[in-house]
Amino acid sequence: MPEPVIHKLKTHGDGKQHFAFFCPGCKHAHVFTDGWQFDGNMECPTISPSILVDGHYTDDDGTHHNIKCHSFVRSGVIEFLGDCTHPLANHKVKLEPF
Repeated sequence: MPEPVIHKLKTHGDGKQHFAFFCPGCKHAHVFTDGWQFDGNMECPTISPSILVDGHYTDDDGTHHNIKCHSFVRSGVIEFLGDCTHPLANHKVKLEPF
């Protein structure tokens, strides 16, 4: 029996050109749309240019968080840049199944 295909991206919204991947640094999904170039590979994607998430969110317990996450995704690996505010800044991490 063939191995099951494990997707690292999910379609998001209307499913046309909106995709999301799970960011282990932010512990949230990051969405990219047709403004980015995407090679179409759902298992080992390359997305360009870089993805910048700069904002804030509130946990269920009311804790407020400011976040900056700046990364490239190349061949299924997230390359976190040095301006990230989470502990994975300047690290490379394989995309997790999503």
